Amino acid sequence: MAIFNSRSCLVLSSLVFTVLFLSCDSSNESSSVTTVSSLPGNKLYEQNCMSCHGKKGNLGVSGATDLTQSQKTLEEKIAFIKSGSGDGIMMSYSKKKGGPLSDEEIDKVANYIETLGQ
Repeated sequence: MAIFNSRSCLVLSSLVFTVLFLSCDSSNESSSVTTVSSLPGNKLYEQNCMSCHGKKGNLGVSGATDLTQSQKTLEEKIAFIKSGSGDGIMMSYSKKKGGPLSDEEIDKVANYIETLGQ
């Protein structure tokens, strides 16, 4: 006497196929979701801004602005990062002014900052 007949094998194989299909589908969905840590500018932000502004942008060390509450436009943020605060609290990050970042890198950081607090 066989433990599995052809009908039970069909049901079992259908069940296995369904489970495999659904697990493949869900892994594809989760890999297409963009996380904040994978956004362009995240690593640059971590290297250059996080020590004062914090991971979420609201740490406020040494008088740093809460970036999650900023009302500046993207263009104003880019200009501010390039030139610094002028009062010595924040340095200029533009390579043209002795800082470590290129204009392209500053654009990435500013765009990343736009995602903070959302």
